[in-house]
Amino acid sequence: MTKLLPLAAAIAMTIGTAHAADSTATTSQNGSGNIASTVQTGTNHTATINTALGFDSSATIDQAGDAQTATINQIGGVANSSAMVTQSVSSNNATVNQEHMDNTHATVTQAGESNNADVNQLHVNDSQAIVVQQGNTNNANIRQYGFGIHNPAGSTILQTGNNNSANTDQDTSTDALSTVVQTGAENIANVNQMNNAERSVVAINQITNSSVATATQDGSADSSITINQINGSIGTADVTQSNGSENLASVTQDDNSLNATASVSQTGSFNQVNTLQQHAINTSLSVMQNGESNIASVNQEHVNDSVATVNVTGDTNTTTVRQYGFGYHEPASATVTTVGNFNNVNINQDTSFMAEASVNQVGNGNIALVSQLNESDNSKVFIDQIDASENGNVVVAQDQAADSTATVMQSGVNGSAVFVAQGPGSQLNANVNQTASVGGIVNINQDGLDQGAMVSQSGTDNMADIDQTASLNRVTVAQMGDFGAADIDQTGNNNEGWLNQTGGEYNDAVLLQQGDDNYAMIEQSGLGLDGAHNLATINQLGMNDSASIMQAGGFGNTATITQN
Repeated sequence: MTKLLPLAAAIAMTIGTAHAADSTATTSQNGSGNIASTVQTGTNHTATINTALGFDSSATIDQAGDAQTATINQIGGVANSSAMVTQSVSSNNATVNQEHMDNTHATVTQAGESNNADVNQLHVNDSQAIVVQQGNTNNANIRQYGFGIHNPAGSTILQTGNNNSANTDQDTSTDALSTVVQTGAENIANVNQMNNAERSVVAINQITNSSVATATQDGSADSSITINQINGSIGTADVTQSNGSENLASVTQDDNSLNATASVSQTGSFNQVNTLQQHAINTSLSVMQNGESNIASVNQEHVNDSVATVNVTGDTNTTTVRQYGFGYHEPASATVTTVGNFNNVNINQDTSFMAEASVNQVGNGNIALVSQLNESDNSKVFIDQIDASENGNVVVAQDQAADSTATVMQSGVNGSAVFVAQGPGSQLNANVNQTASVGGIVNINQDGLDQGAMVSQSGTDNMADIDQTASLNRVTVAQMGDFGAADIDQTGNNNEGWLNQTGGEYNDAVLLQQGDDNYAMIEQSGLGLDGAHNLATINQLGMNDSASIMQAGGFGNTATITQN
């Protein structure tokens, strides 16, 4: 054993070297300008360096072979302390403690086997920590805790191979940056930035199998989190940002062949989320945003059995969900819930068997756009824009979506509008209900085989336009108040129709059926006037026609029935 005590001079330098198989080295220094270096090459080494009460101190331990342990303590210095530990193969363990000082740097490099590294930088300003581990059962922990109002902190963990685990805590650290890069099996990364960690950045990259990443920012204004998981069989990513402003979260899971799961939660300010899951089976993605200018973009590309859930509660929110399957039988499900302000939802499901989209919006400038395209068989759309909806507006398009159905309900809407286009399809179905709608307008276009459509509107400028082509069509329209107007075309096969405009003012109705087993009925009981409306026209061209028009009350009632 070699033990060297500090000199009282301005610069003290101690160098200890142990070559024995069971070597131990201890160095203690007190004061400024100290340099301590311990080099060991033997088998069973232990080395400890203690430095206190000074500035411009440097400590280095270099160990090679077998059961190394190294500890560096730099406590109570004023500024400029650095620590470096390099260990080679076997049961290495390294700990660096730096406390109560400015401008601290710590680097730990471990290559092979059961390595563990802990770096603690506590009550420090401007701290940097790097841990590099190559191989086997490595575990890295970095803890950085600042003090005062401006405490930059940077941490980097690089792990290659085997059962890597990385944990970083950055507390009360402005301009905090945490980077984790892991390659190999069973990667776990956990990063926490908390308590006024302003302008903070988290970047986690995990390559290959079984990756788990968790990143949390609490009270981290102007912060961002990025997680990339690539070439893994199983990937899990969790992001939490709370009590911050201008937060940005990005999650990418690529080539996760099975079970990719991602969760993002944001609370407060100008949040934005970008997520991508691709080339995977059984993917799940959840986004929760609560407050101000939030935007969420969810992409699940070339995936089988994808689930996306987005919950947004406030302000200028926009949500986009893109689900794109590959091959045959790729179920996709998307659910978006928005509560307030300028909400806008766009869901695109492409080549997705049993695609299901559900949108629920409660208030203000809501618009919902849903498209299910390219062999999205057995597809369903449910849209609810409810009670205080205001500007409404729903567009649903289903193309080659066999056995598809669409249901739209807007309650307490204001500028309301619904457009549904389904086709070619088979058992298409559309159901629209607008209550206290004001702006009205429903347009349904259906194509092919079983079809159906049902529209109910209540209040002011209603207008319904329905177009159905051949097979077992049927239609029901009821418009309950104000200006009315309905135009219904049915061409071919087992048509039916029925139209009821009650308590309206200018009601106009045209119902055209061409061919086969038609039946049509129009009831109007409005006031008329302003040109004396209340017009009803039924044209039936062929087969087992039957028609009925009933008009009660008001002015200008005109009824025309044409049958060939």
